[in-house]
Amino acid sequence: MSVIAEIGATLDTIGSAQQACVFAFLMSYPLALGRLLGSRGRRRAAAIAAASSIAFVACTDPWVHAVLLVVLAIGALGVFIAAAWLVDRLSRWVASPGLLPAPAAAPAAGATPAASSPARERGAVPATVPLKG
Repeated sequence: MSVIAEIGATLDTIGSAQQACVFAFLMSYPLALGRLLGSRGRRRAAAIAAASSIAFVACTDPWVHAVLLVVLAIGALGVFIAAAWLVDRLSRWVASPGLLPAPAAAPAAGATPAASSPARERGAVPATVPLKG
């Protein structure tokens, strides 16, 4: 029997506790990587991901198959993130020639300097693009 067939047989015998561990890992690992949460939330998500993956490995017989599944899940999430980044970059590259930034309005005579943010002056905030139609 090949390794993939053995892993498939292991997947057929996974119980509800192992499914809960996999679910907790798959939900908390991306939160630990992303910037949706603050630093405390990311640390907690990383701790939950680590604890749930360790519990999944401890509950699975043979444990080596569980380790392989965890590594495959991390790799699959990495491929998904890379594909999403690539689609985002390609869509921006394709759409960018047709979009022109809106002309900047001259500040009013009584406008305060706080009206323009330092982020906009550095170019960190993208210019507003008018919608057509």
